[in-house]
Amino acid sequence: VGGVGTVANPYVYRYTTTIAGGDLTNAYSIIVDATDDAGNAAPTWNMAGDEFNVDNIDPTIANVVYSTDCIAGGNTLTMTFELTDVGCGNIDQTNITGVTVVGAGPIADGPNMTYVSGPTGPNNTFVYDLDIDPTDANGDVNVTINVTDDAGNTDTYNPGTVEFVIDNVKPAIGPLVYTGDACVDGPITVSFDITVSDIGGCCTFDENDITVASSNTINQPVYSSTAGNVYTYTIDILDTDADGVVNVTVNATDDAGNNAVQFVENTVFTIDNNAPVISNLVVTPPVCVDAGTLVAFSVDV
Repeated sequence: VGGVGTVANPYVYRYTTTIAGGDLTNAYSIIVDATDDAGNAAPTWNMAGDEFNVDNIDPTIANVVYSTDCIAGGNTLTMTFELTDVGCGNIDQTNITGVTVVGAGPIADGPNMTYVSGPTGPNNTFVYDLDIDPTDANGDVNVTINVTDDAGNTDTYNPGTVEFVIDNVKPAIGPLVYTGDACVDGPITVSFDITVSDIGGCCTFDENDITVASSNTINQPVYSSTAGNVYTYTIDILDTDADGVVNVTVNATDDAGNNAVQFVENTVFTIDNNAPVISNLVVTPPVCVDAGTLVAFSVDV
């Protein structure tokens, strides 16, 4: 291209080459030959080692894993992923140009997830986390990861699918419906229905997320069936159960960890297992009477 200097000093020349996208990813050496106008050939100059590397291979983000796919406020979501790069340069946290989240609404700790560690292990595993706040918007969350290797090649992880769901909605309990006798004696089986809703929640909500207890009964309520969000429970009342009112307490916790407000229904029914006792029979007048005599008696029950 050009040179500077004098006969007494070495000439300095600058050459350039453009790396094309189709050039092989490899290490390259530079060889220089020179012959002056008199025909004198300089010894071939070949530096020991590689003068530069061509890297035309994009890094690869793989094995993105979340600690849960359903999470409530007050918890921390952890994400791990692997980053491989077969080209030149090193892989470290500076190659991660962005790990961002987009939810159905504001996320207090977003939009950037927090770097925790990495790279570790043979697969260059990175760890990021996100603190979920009780005020964060409920709904689906998408995640985007952007990386750039030391040569400038890039990769983006953005599958466009739901990565996890924020659920800050507590289940709602009630009403309780009991249609049996108000006063029962054992042995008998009674049943009642309780409505429990988990609107807007993630994962699966079923009878395993509900606990039901009754007072004053030896046997506790047992799940029977479900119709929509109405759950039916039965209680086997024994003839040895103590007399008195039966109260029912219901609690529920969804898969995200939200606890419902405890529901208590007082005096659902009353147990009466004691037979009446008759005593103090008194007959007036005396027991020897003739026809037409009115006989009166009294009794304590």
